Amino acid sequence: MEQNGPWAAQGINCKAGIVSLLFDPYSELIVAHVNKLIAENFALKSLYARRPAEERYKLLTPASETLSYENVVLSPTGSAMFVSIFESFVGGGQDWHSLQKIELPSGKIISELKWGDLEPRVRNFYSPWIASIVRVDNDGETLYVRLAIPRENETKLRYYLAKLRPEKRQYEVITELSGGCL
Repeated sequence: MEQNGPWAAQGINCKAGIVSLLFDPYSELIVAHVNKLIAENFALKSLYARRPAEERYKLLTPASETLSYENVVLSPTGSAMFVSIFESFVGGGQDWHSLQKIELPSGKIISELKWGDLEPRVRNFYSPWIASIVRVDNDGETLYVRLAIPRENETKLRYYLAKLRPEKRQYEVITELSGGCL
């Protein structure tokens, strides 16, 4: 990919914009959540990182033309982050791909939760997926998420605030979200 855009001098090699900057005190990394333009009206999010004394960022997530690292939340208990990943399609549309816990500074995937790993709790519902990460609990393992649970014979998704333990593949619905609470 050609070096261009305002962030090329800092090692971010694409037409990009910074969505957010995070600092992980455990690994002492600055993590840049980057929105990179792949084609007209088609962008993917990826993660870059650098230490405060360094000038250039390095790509932390694998280079991909379809995966977008949408939500990023740091663990409060150690050098790791949780990321909700979507597969994006040129022309529009996204499907949930996975939830990953990524070790910092290596970028190694510690654990991964994929489509179908969570069992529906109610009859006539399909496997839930993570629409977004709300926060990580103080234990560093429990997530609060916006969970989408498709129902058979319905096109409209139902969204829930849920407590999720990704490594145990367990979730507990707290409440249904509707209207302005999405």
